[in-house]
Amino acid sequence: MGIAITKQPYAKPAGSRDPRPWFVYTLSLGEGVPVLDASIGLLLGEVIQNFRSALDHLAWAMVPPSTRNGLSAAARRRIYFPVARNRQNFWGSINTWLPDTSFEQRALIECYQPYRRTPKGRLIRRLRNLSDIDKHRIIIPAVALPFEGEFEVTAHHGKIIETIEHRRRGEPVKPGARLYAYVVAGAASEMTLRSKISVRAVLPRSVVRPSRGDVATSLRQAMRNTSLVCAEILTRIKEEDY
Repeated sequence: MGIAITKQPYAKPAGSRDPRPWFVYTLSLGEGVPVLDASIGLLLGEVIQNFRSALDHLAWAMVPPSTRNGLSAAARRRIYFPVARNRQNFWGSINTWLPDTSFEQRALIECYQPYRRTPKGRLIRRLRNLSDIDKHRIIIPAVALPFEGEFEVTAHHGKIIETIEHRRRGEPVKPGARLYAYVVAGAASEMTLRSKISVRAVLPRSVVRPSRGDVATSLRQAMRNTSLVCAEILTRIKEEDY
C-alpha cells in the first residue's frame, strides 16, 4: 500500500521573522487500500447467526424436556434466548420464552439483557443489532488504518515546524485519504518517508456504536467480545448446574 507525498507553499504566521519560505508536505494513502466486497458481509452474517443460535440452543436445553414435550408446535417455536426491550417486557414474557425454568435461571439470563447499562448488556445489544441488520441487509465492514501504523519522516535541508494529524483513531480510510502533514521551513527542503502500515476491518457507526473516544469498532474486537460474552453465559449456566 503506497504513501503519496505532495508539497505546497505554506503561509507563515503573521509577524514571523523567518526569512525562509515554508512548505507543507502532506502524506496521503495511495492505491492498494483493500476494498471489502459483499462476500465478507455474507461470511460475517453466518458468524453472527451462529452466536445467536448458540444462545437459542441454550434456552431450549434449559426448558425441561417434559415441558417441551407437552407444548404445542407453535409454543415450542417461541422458546429462545430472550433479548427483551426492557425489564417489563422481559419478566412479562419470560414464561413464553423459557417456560418452567427456575427464578435463578431467569435472573441469570436477565443479567445479560440488552436494556441493562452494563458491559454484558451492551455486548448482547450489539449481537442483537448485528443479527437484525444481517436479516435485512448485508453487513459490510469498512477498512480503517490501525492506530499503530509507523511513520519515520526525515526533512533534508529544512526544519519541521509543525506536524498535523489528519486522521482519528479507527477512522475509515480510502485511497487519497490524508494521514499527516508536515510544515517545513526551507526553500530546498525535501522529505523522505519510511512507513509500515497495515489495514484493519472496522464496523461503521451505523452498525456498531464505538467506545467513547473512537469513531469505529474493530471487527476483530467486536467478534472477540461477542464470543466471550456468549461463552460466559454458557459457562455460568453449566457451572451453576441450572
